[in-house]
Amino acid sequence: MPVSSLLKDSNIVHVGYVNQYTLVVFKKRIYGVGYFQQHQLPADCPSIMNNRPHMEKLEPLTEIKQGEHEKSIAYLPKFVDIPSRKRLVYVEIGGGEHLNSSVSSWFLPSYPVDRNTFNVYFVDHNSSALLSRVKKPGVTFIYYPGLTGVEATTLNPDVEDEGFDFLDWFKHTVQYADFVVLKMKAGKVELKFLSGLFRSGAICFVDELLLGLLR
Repeated sequence: MPVSSLLKDSNIVHVGYVNQYTLVVFKKRIYGVGYFQQHQLPADCPSIMNNRPHMEKLEPLTEIKQGEHEKSIAYLPKFVDIPSRKRLVYVEIGGGEHLNSSVSSWFLPSYPVDRNTFNVYFVDHNSSALLSRVKKPGVTFIYYPGLTGVEATTLNPDVEDEGFDFLDWFKHTVQYADFVVLKMKAGKVELKFLSGLFRSGAICFVDELLLGLLR
């Protein structure tokens, strides 16, 4: 990576010396994502009202890879009355990566709710995943070309070129659900979409957010 690109997209936070070398530490800036704390959520936000009593029981952010600590994670359903919730929705942004995997391999092994109780939505730009996923009961594939790396810098993640309003679809899909799990990676387009959820207030319909770091 050329130094010029680091200077353009980063801040210099430290300059030092190691033997005969000069050490420069950069901190990368993220544009177009926004800081979530700037968004004022409504006072009657369902996810906050319903889940605030359980927040202190959940683990903080972790950098440990999934699998190394999977059995020790305390997911939200451990503390809420899931059997009383009739319609459970699981949405995974970028779910096409599970194209060649079995149904059991993509779902979190230690999640305290049976995967078959969820209405599952995989969102991805890989249209070939449609053929394999729509055949599985309770699984719906949503084609979203905005997740491609090429289009990520030019495409508005809220509205598709073909008139498909992705954010509007998400709100209508989850607003009448009784428990919603949203899983995504912290990529550029995904974070723009997440910022849109905060701006619109649609994040209030999400009970549990599983946000993974890009490797």
